[in-house]
Amino acid sequence: MTLDTLTLFTCVTVANIAGSMVLCLLVLANRSQPRESRHSCITWAFAMLAVGIGCTLVGLRGNLSDIWSIFISNALLLVGHGLRPMAITMFQRKRVGFMWFPLVAAAGWFALYSVPPLRDSFIARVIYVQGLLLSAVLVSIWITLRHNRKQLISARILAGAMALEGLSYCYFTYHQVMAGSTNFLDAFQTSFMSIYLVIILTAMVLITMMVAAMSIEDVQKQYQTDARLDPVTGLANRRAFEQDMQKALRGDPDKPIPYALAVVEVDNFEGLQETYGQVMGDTLLKLFSRICRDSLPAKGLAARIGEKQFALFLPGKNDTSSCALATGIARTFTTASRQASGGRMIVTLSTGVFAGDARTSRARAQEIADRCLVRAKAKGRNRVEVNEEEESVPLRSVSIKPPFSTNHRSAA
Repeated sequence: MTLDTLTLFTCVTVANIAGSMVLCLLVLANRSQPRESRHSCITWAFAMLAVGIGCTLVGLRGNLSDIWSIFISNALLLVGHGLRPMAITMFQRKRVGFMWFPLVAAAGWFALYSVPPLRDSFIARVIYVQGLLLSAVLVSIWITLRHNRKQLISARILAGAMALEGLSYCYFTYHQVMAGSTNFLDAFQTSFMSIYLVIILTAMVLITMMVAAMSIEDVQKQYQTDARLDPVTGLANRRAFEQDMQKALRGDPDKPIPYALAVVEVDNFEGLQETYGQVMGDTLLKLFSRICRDSLPAKGLAARIGEKQFALFLPGKNDTSSCALATGIARTFTTASRQASGGRMIVTLSTGVFAGDARTSRARAQEIADRCLVRAKAKGRNRVEVNEEEESVPLRSVSIKPPFSTNHRSAA
């Protein structure tokens, strides 16, 4: 097959229509996609279909009237490219945006075509249409890169493919203006058109592939995120916590990072669930997770590591500051649980804390914190026990004054 301009133009047309069909099939086959991702793919499909139909009408120029081969064909090209920012906004920002773009582009084209001197000027039509196509590409690139919060690799490649497409529009406009072309059919026969169409075809294939890849990568990212989170509280689970803590402790062995590790347990949690039900138990766990998020330092980590146990990683904290933080969380949690239940119950926490530095491994730190937690429970619960010794020193707990005292009956 000879890669002449007609063959290449046909390939570009088919690539758009086929890309539209591929994205529709992807939506039908992958029902696990988030709703916004499905809507984005459908919008992309309509955009590609509009461009494909527009290209088909352009290819029939000379066989159809100018209304179809010039006015309607270019309007479809503008609408198709104008839908892209809306599709990307649906995917990246989870809302509909830039709905005005295709409408403004089409309205501007209608206004230009209504003026006979501009309608009859090939260069004027080229500058307007190619300029609007380039604008749509630039806006799409900006949205893709600016709002790529999940750092999708496919989104970056998509931006690169659209940049290649934008360069082709600049190349086409510059060549037509400098050559002084008077109509499309004459320009279509030039050698530069083959280069232009090859670039466009390459960009279109990449764009179709990356739109589909973004949808798949987004689902994979969500699965990876869900696999690291506790479904009830939204905090990290044990595996994610251990991995993140291990990374945080890596550093210069000569300058070990000081840190504290707290293991927190809701006192008499089983009794609370038996008395008030599982829904109330889940509500208390969610309440504790919210308090942790509000109380932890910027680099702190919180995780649910058991049915009623939580772990807090506190970088830069010593025995005094970690104890103060644990005490504050306990006070806040008890006050909030009492208010939320209308005073029916007062829920307390028992906490074991290890305070040291990175010379003590994560596993050893958790072992010490667990022992401190056992000691806190043995002493009557509703208290914080801290060990401030290094790994080489035998375990020694420092008893801390209970975070609060109350005369009210405690449900814990």
